[in-house]
Amino acid sequence: MRSLIAVILLISFDLCAQTEAASPVRGLRIEGGFDAAFPVALRDSRPVTVRFDLASDDADDIRIRVWHHARSWERTVSVFLNDQVRNTFNGPFNAVAAPLLVSGYRYSVALRLPGIPGLERFEHSGNYTVEIWNKNETALFGSVRFFVAESVLAVAMRVDNRQLPSTPAPRNQVLQVAVRYTVPIPADVMEMPIDPSQVRVVHVYRNRELTRPFVVDTDDSDPDSYVDGFATRTLSFIRRDIPAGNEYRLIDVRDVRQYPPTQDALRARDGADVARSFAKGLWDRDGGYQLVAEGKDADYMRLRFELLRSEEYGEEDIRLVGAFNHWTATPEWRMQPLDGGRYGLDATLRRGSYDYQYVLNGDDWTTIEGNDWRTRSTFTALIYYRDPRLGGYDRILGVAQGRSPGGTDETIR
Repeated sequence: MRSLIAVILLISFDLCAQTEAASPVRGLRIEGGFDAAFPVALRDSRPVTVRFDLASDDADDIRIRVWHHARSWERTVSVFLNDQVRNTFNGPFNAVAAPLLVSGYRYSVALRLPGIPGLERFEHSGNYTVEIWNKNETALFGSVRFFVAESVLAVAMRVDNRQLPSTPAPRNQVLQVAVRYTVPIPADVMEMPIDPSQVRVVHVYRNRELTRPFVVDTDDSDPDSYVDGFATRTLSFIRRDIPAGNEYRLIDVRDVRQYPPTQDALRARDGADVARSFAKGLWDRDGGYQLVAEGKDADYMRLRFELLRSEEYGEEDIRLVGAFNHWTATPEWRMQPLDGGRYGLDATLRRGSYDYQYVLNGDDWTTIEGNDWRTRSTFTALIYYRDPRLGGYDRILGVAQGRSPGGTDETIR
């Protein structure tokens, strides 16, 4: 059987000056075209594109390294999967000069994966990172995670509304995600069979929040995470406690009349954000973005994000996440207290519109932002298999997507 390989790449933005002070690479991102713009490329026919802006006069001073990882993101210890002679790629790559009057960068670079010379396809599925270095590898400019997945399994997903008993609103509104598939019997006697007992883990991602999967593991003891049919050929992996979440906030800085060019950080025209624990947000892009692509306005600007203080979170740790920092609540994106009962953070962004929100104490995504069944999100599941060959490595045998049902009632039947 010829497996159809898909490349699923993590949306990764590094647009904040705080995190890129020493790097000429700006606006690192990956583009694809499936639900929620979750970047998935077929092995031979639908590559994704890694794009970034380069604030350097030498557009060819780029080297690419690709690494295979376990599902937990430890680098795979195998020279067969991580042969850095084969997995290192030098330019020149596709670089286009910045538009006239743009000062924030000199070139825009586009890399097709697979598709750059020497990387016409991926031979092995699993978790990967691609790193961007200078040519002599004295400086790492940026990196992004991605996944390579096969279509060995035909996977189906269902997302339902479920109410958590004895949990106060709004946290009682959760989602149940069920992922079902059948392990096929090989049609060719020469084909390596899949051992159903080694298909042990499913990772489920909401929209583009690809650094925080919801995990279903045959070895865990979580009562809200379980597997039906383990060690048989037909399995269902079920997670019953995924928060419904809220529609993301949106900032749109494309219009230079509203946000004129300046060296100062501009404040949002609608004023500071407020907590919305019991308020449903407006429509969003499922964690996406849209950039100004052409002309003199395709440049960078400084924007101040502000959030009014509330008794709900007082002086606690509040971090900004969004399409501009790959939805990762890292310490450098922590909000700082300002005068007037506000928190603030200045970021340097390329002009565009971005989904974003606030996270409390690094991992609480609902206290400030709320939780509502009416929120519509796209979920993506990856099916992991521990292959004993090549020293042992994690393969991804299938991918499924599903959408939360919305509404105000439970949908479990």
